[in-house]
Amino acid sequence: MLWGDQPANDSEIKFEVWLPSANWNGKFHGIGNGGFAGSISYAGLAGAIARGYATASTDTGHNGGDASWALGHPEKIVDYGHRAIHEMTEKAKLIVKALWRWPETLILRQLLEWRSAGVDGSSALSK
Repeated sequence: MLWGDQPANDSEIKFEVWLPSANWNGKFHGIGNGGFAGSISYAGLAGAIARGYATASTDTGHNGGDASWALGHPEKIVDYGHRAIHEMTEKAKLIVKALWRWPETLILRQLLEWRSAGVDGSSALSK
C-alpha cells in the first residue's frame, strides 16, 4: 500500500506499508535505509514480510542517494532527520489497527522493531 504525506509546505514523504496475507506474527517492523536514503527499501520489506511482520519503509521525503535535495529545503531536512520515520510509523500503525482490528492498547504493548541500514542510528530514536 503506497502512501504519501505532506506535513509541511515543502514536504513530500512517501512510504509503503506491507501486510502479510497469512501468519502475521503480531508485530510491526519499520525498515530504514542507508546513506541519504531517498528510496523505499523493497528488499527490506520483502524480508520482513517473509518473517511474518507488518512492515513499512519510507523514502524519508526525497528521491535519490545524494544530498542535493537538502540545499534550500529546511523542511526536507526535518523530514530526513526524523519526521518521515515518525509519519510512516504512525500511519502504518493506523493501517494495521484498521485492517486487523488491532486494539490500541495492544499497539502500545507490541514490539515495534526498527532496522536501519545505516542512516546513523538517530532514526531509531524517532520511533
